[in-house]
Amino acid sequence: MQTSEYTRSKWARGVRMSAASALLLSLGGCTQLADMLTPGERGTVAPASIALQANIASQIGSASDVVTLNVVLSYLRRDASRVRIGTQTMTLTSAALQPVPIGVDVASCLADPQRDGGGGSCAVVLQLALLVNGVTVDEQVIGPLRLTPGQPASVTEPVTLFEIVGVDLIDAQGALVPNDAQLKLSLGSTRALRARIRDSRGEPVTDRVVTWSSDAPQVATVSETGDITAVSLGSARLTATLGALSASAVVNVERPPAALEIVGIAGSGRGVVRSTPAGIDCRIVEASATGDCVFSFPGDANVTLRSIPDDGNVFAVWGEECASASDAGTCEVQMSSARRASARFLALRQVTLVAGAEGDGSGRVTGSSGLDCRITKGVTSGTCSVQVVDGTDVAFSAVPDTDVGGIPSPQTFAGWGGACSTATGQQCSFSAAGSDRELSAAFFDVRRLTVDIGGAGGGAVKAGTALDCVRAGGGTNGACEATFAHQSQVVLTATPDANSEFSGWTGACASTQGNTCVVSMAQARTATASFVRRRVLLTLAVQGSGAGSLLVDGTPACAIAFGAPGANCSRIVDAGTTVTLRGTAEQFSVFSGFTGDCAGTSDCQLTLSSDRTVRASFAATLLALRVETFAATSTGSGALRMLDTDTPLDCALTLGVPNGMCETSVNPFAPVSISAVAEPASALVAWGEACQGAPTVTCTFTPTAAVAVSARFVAAIDVQMNVVGTGAGTVSFNIPGVPTQNACASTPSAGNSCRFALPVGATGVFRGTAAPGYQFIGFNGPCLEGSGPVPTCTYRGFGFVRVIEAVFQRP
Repeated sequence: MQTSEYTRSKWARGVRMSAASALLLSLGGCTQLADMLTPGERGTVAPASIALQANIASQIGSASDVVTLNVVLSYLRRDASRVRIGTQTMTLTSAALQPVPIGVDVASCLADPQRDGGGGSCAVVLQLALLVNGVTVDEQVIGPLRLTPGQPASVTEPVTLFEIVGVDLIDAQGALVPNDAQLKLSLGSTRALRARIRDSRGEPVTDRVVTWSSDAPQVATVSETGDITAVSLGSARLTATLGALSASAVVNVERPPAALEIVGIAGSGRGVVRSTPAGIDCRIVEASATGDCVFSFPGDANVTLRSIPDDGNVFAVWGEECASASDAGTCEVQMSSARRASARFLALRQVTLVAGAEGDGSGRVTGSSGLDCRITKGVTSGTCSVQVVDGTDVAFSAVPDTDVGGIPSPQTFAGWGGACSTATGQQCSFSAAGSDRELSAAFFDVRRLTVDIGGAGGGAVKAGTALDCVRAGGGTNGACEATFAHQSQVVLTATPDANSEFSGWTGACASTQGNTCVVSMAQARTATASFVRRRVLLTLAVQGSGAGSLLVDGTPACAIAFGAPGANCSRIVDAGTTVTLRGTAEQFSVFSGFTGDCAGTSDCQLTLSSDRTVRASFAATLLALRVETFAATSTGSGALRMLDTDTPLDCALTLGVPNGMCETSVNPFAPVSISAVAEPASALVAWGEACQGAPTVTCTFTPTAAVAVSARFVAAIDVQMNVVGTGAGTVSFNIPGVPTQNACASTPSAGNSCRFALPVGATGVFRGTAAPGYQFIGFNGPCLEGSGPVPTCTYRGFGFVRVIEAVFQRP
């Protein structure tokens, strides 16, 4: 409870009023009231007036306190709502009697067609609040009063105001309910609370009305008089309020008591279900339930049910209200209403694993209820027998060992037996229902595979990473045997080395074609792969202007001679053979070097892993060739030129003296051709040195050392030979003891004109030879002999240039 500061001192120092004395709040005339409440201009509707008596308790306030009365005036509408008309605050004095005018301007009410009242009247409510130093100490509501404009109204009973200091809650028997007390109420039931008002003297004030409220009306409601109704489960705070004072209680709405029943679910086991709090002690045998299987618990009680199976049995499952608890050993039930729960117990069955008779390997079988059993060559160890709940589906998995004694040795699962006899693969499952069950499992040990490599070649045989057998350098090494799982399919791959070829399989792979073999490891197996040396082609070539030989491992294998076009040779050898190649030049030659699969001029070591080609080049050592003066006197001039235009030689011989490009280099043992070209009025009469005795104007010889040539030119008469006619033929010219000059030929109807040189004083013979299908007619000109149709014309070299005509025609 709260009291304001003014209650700490009473009007000890001032004038006190008797509790029985009354302060009359008197009203003046209507005009005076209107002036006080609504000063200034007003409408035509005259205000109404109210007269009441107010008793102010003598204990209220001290001499220094300010005591005021606050009046709020409202009119009622038909919907029971209130519309404020105005507010007036009046300061009260210590006088025993004092006039307190209260007037009401009802103009706004009369103007409202929805007002409560007819015939020009209004229903007005006064809310009175007594304040000491601005703090409300008492409140009252007066009305509704029926007011008519211009007419006074009065309240017949005195209005007494007190200094109210507290609100208490009491029950229906009048017992005090402590503030914030926790009250229990069953869902749907009611309970009555009342409010008791106390003034500063501790005396009850009976003519005050409190306001009741609930902070959770969806849980509990409270009427205007304090009657409580429990609506739903939960808590609600109920409060009685008078002005600034209040008192509260908390109502907790609970469910009413309810019965819990336990029943059995059909099963093969037995056990007991007990409750906390105590009340349920129910024995279940298979499907029947006996003992304390029904008990009533308080509403909203949380009951814990606990299942206790007999030895050799297990609790299986809850049902009905406990269905959501699954197979947990306990179940929580809230008794919001009558409940029923069911329970099942099941017997345990023995499941035993034994070793299968056919296995010689090792492995492990794990599965339901913690079975973990090792099998080694028919002997079991570990947890090989377990108990499982009757009717439970059990599953087991067989896992072969991957090593034995730390050595990789993949075992193989051989199969199931007994209760798992129909299972395939490494998984087995069945239902352990009705009786104990036995199953068996077996494992196979690994099988050894040995690989041999035969033949003169080299290579490898592999099977994954376990087997890698290699033949190299005539010996076998590597992993040539390994163990594999029983019945596994091992893929062997034979791969020849770079210098070998795979030639075939024998042993376990005898029927296999190709270099891949699949071996089924039902038992220990041996397979042999053979390799032969691969043969490769070594192609040799010699070329160039020189002479020499290409040697293989010191033995001549391919040679070239001077002037020869070159040579191609070959050898077939084992792949991988290493040979040494050397180029050896003959006299007047040098080895120029290798091309192809060898390079340079040094010896070449070549490993023949595939077909190879090597070319060796030899270049001739050049010999000096020069033109010299002819020993005899030369009276004419000419030039010696090399017919091979790649070799420069163009030497002019003027009266036998060389001049110009008269020296060059030539290949040894290669034919050299030099042409003698006489100047006009000169003729070649003889060759000298290397060309001594050459029969024509062209000299050809083969040098084997440095060499010199010379030619003699003498003064000559130029004879012009014209070949004419419709035919074709050749005119040759011969001077005894002098190299023959070139002939002059013609084609049909084309003719030709050639120059011949006749040394002065010499006699030459021209001869005409008709081409096939034509005929020689004869010479025309200064022939000494043979003019006319004879085939020769003799002419001596004296005088000036002569012109002779040779005639050919068609027959």
